[in-house]
Amino acid sequence: MTDRETCLEALGALIVRADPADLAAAQDILLRLVLREDGAERRAAALDGLRAELACATRAGSRSREQEAFHTVLLAMIERTRDMAGATTA
Repeated sequence: MTDRETCLEALGALIVRADPADLAAAQDILLRLVLREDGAERRAAALDGLRAELACATRAGSRSREQEAFHTVLLAMIERTRDMAGATTA
């Protein structure tokens, strides 16, 4: 399994649990993904790909409100992480 697949699987499991206490674990997964990449462009591309796959995985109506909320927060976290990962390389 690739790093990306591992990240998707782990984040998917967190979405299913939808426990707000897992947001720190989700951020840790995102940071580990970013730290594996060299350069701002590669970090951004990794996060963009991850976000696109998670966004496409949306199954309208098949998630609970809590799961949908967790999913939405996770997508926002990916955006914020992407912004910060690019900002650290000047």
